[in-house]
Amino acid sequence: MMSVNGVLVAISHSPIVSLLVKVTVTTALSLTIARLARHSRAALRHLVLLAGFGILLVLPAASIAIPPVSVAVSTARQEPPASARDIVSDDSGSAPGQARGPGNRAPARSRPETVSAPSLLAIAWALGTSICLLPVVLGLAEIRRLRRSAAPWTMSKRSIPGHAGGRRVDLLLHGSIPGPMTCGLVRPVILLPAEAVTWPADDLDRALVHEVEHVRRADWATQCLVRIVCAAYWFHPLVWMARWRLVLEAERACDDAVLRRSDAAAYADQLVSLARRLSAEANLPLLAMATRRDLSSRVVAVLDRHQRRGPAGIFPIALACAASAFVVSGVAPLRMVAASAQTNAGRGDQPTFEIVSIRPCAGAPGGGGRRVGGGGPSASPGRLHLECMTAVEMILRAYVQFGDPPPLNYPRPGPETIANAPAWARTDRYTVEAKAAGTPAPAMMTGAMLRSLLEDRFRLKLHEDSKEIAAYALTVAPSGFKLKAVPDDSCTPHDPATPLAGPGNGGRAIAPDGKPYCVGNVGGNGPNMTFDTTGQTLDRVCRTIGGLVLDRPVVNQTGIVGLFAFHVEFANEGNRLVPPGAQPVDPADPATAPSIFTVFEKQLGLKFVPTRTRQGFLVVDRVEPPSTQLASVIPASQATARIAR
Repeated sequence: MMSVNGVLVAISHSPIVSLLVKVTVTTALSLTIARLARHSRAALRHLVLLAGFGILLVLPAASIAIPPVSVAVSTARQEPPASARDIVSDDSGSAPGQARGPGNRAPARSRPETVSAPSLLAIAWALGTSICLLPVVLGLAEIRRLRRSAAPWTMSKRSIPGHAGGRRVDLLLHGSIPGPMTCGLVRPVILLPAEAVTWPADDLDRALVHEVEHVRRADWATQCLVRIVCAAYWFHPLVWMARWRLVLEAERACDDAVLRRSDAAAYADQLVSLARRLSAEANLPLLAMATRRDLSSRVVAVLDRHQRRGPAGIFPIALACAASAFVVSGVAPLRMVAASAQTNAGRGDQPTFEIVSIRPCAGAPGGGGRRVGGGGPSASPGRLHLECMTAVEMILRAYVQFGDPPPLNYPRPGPETIANAPAWARTDRYTVEAKAAGTPAPAMMTGAMLRSLLEDRFRLKLHEDSKEIAAYALTVAPSGFKLKAVPDDSCTPHDPATPLAGPGNGGRAIAPDGKPYCVGNVGGNGPNMTFDTTGQTLDRVCRTIGGLVLDRPVVNQTGIVGLFAFHVEFANEGNRLVPPGAQPVDPADPATAPSIFTVFEKQLGLKFVPTRTRQGFLVVDRVEPPSTQLASVIPASQATARIAR
């Protein structure tokens, strides 16, 4: 059963679910504070709820614009889901999560997916928002029609009571509205029913004071924005509940302004009369602020002698703005990550090298010049040599290519798999010499031991994340699968951390036992590309094709197991790859072979189908260039102790 921390991590992996959780917490907090402040002034409760809606308004944009802040939580390490294990295969040809070896391979079980669940959710969300925005648009058109058809009140020579913030407020009469209402921001107006000319002077004064207070507080504009926010979160009951409370508190705040100039009993009687008129009216304006169901609560509040009244004041407004900004900046970028995915410098649960030398690569950025690329890694018994590699290249090798098992699904590993790395980590190159105690396997040195080195010497801390990307699903073509599996002992499994032995550097490299290595090789033949394999699983073929040939990863959904050897030649479309030692393809030189899609379907019985999949990537939280002191040859244990101090 998933723990609470595991649920938090799962929520953070979905942007939509994460946003909804933040919206729920923010709205619930606003409602709770307003409830606890029920004996305070209505203007303060309205301010709290309005601040909550302000947070909801900017939360989606802030979640995208503000760099994420990761919080590591302790979770039990979960085995990757079947789809992730099937998509990714290691260099030896075995499926991740299983013991390596020619006899232990599992088929892919994931299904093709045309439209993903998050995409359907986003479509439904947008459709609901559009429907809920329709009343707002119609309401604004209705207000415009009322203002144009209303008659100015020219018979009254008396000034409007109250204070509207120094702005001019026009009085208009209209025969189709049951009660007073305010609209407009730049040129606010007060609409009164036509019979208002016959109201007693005191009733008219109270109605005007109430509406002028709405103008002073800009309630019409803020409630229009709140209505738009509710349309954006149309499915969330707490958001609608908060809107109802906000409208009620706005009316009560304006009632408090009336009670500073009038008797409570007389005003309560006037509200009861207004309730009768509203009950007799079948259709109220769509954007009217006062509603029938609010009047009973307002009458009770007007007659409550113990209720505190008055405006919010400058200090509470400034405090609400500061609190909203703090919540947005603190909550929007918050993401939960599993502590098991968070690296810790100098931790003692990983094997380490005894002696390490790190020095800037001569002629490379950070080392006094510029160099296009490094010489790559090499491993000998007990020693690891990395020639002119960037920190990102080392991270990619240690955490993605030689993760055991890879903590996330990396169907297309490359530099883009490492996110949030500083510029120097992608340009500055270093030569690393490391010596281990004994003779650990090359995969151990380029995996777990290199991770310890990066965490110690580069102060590296990172966490895992994932996103949905476009992909191809490799399926069996309608004509049927046309390959036959080769025996498992027809080739020798190859340790990807060890350079290929024997002649050449391609698919026919010979192992010491005289058999070819179980590898695949992408090459070139003029304007065409070639792919040769002496014995690979379809999982591994997908990884190679998706990483070197096509513009997106390939997911094995054939369900076929075994090793397969074949040779295909296809067009180098878009000149995406220049094989080692080959010249760039001249765009004017047309390809003579069909596309890879045609070749795979006709010759192998395999078809590429567009789909979507989850792409794992690593987010760098911290990385520093190795200091001059640490660049010298010193025992790794001493370096760890210095970092801890």
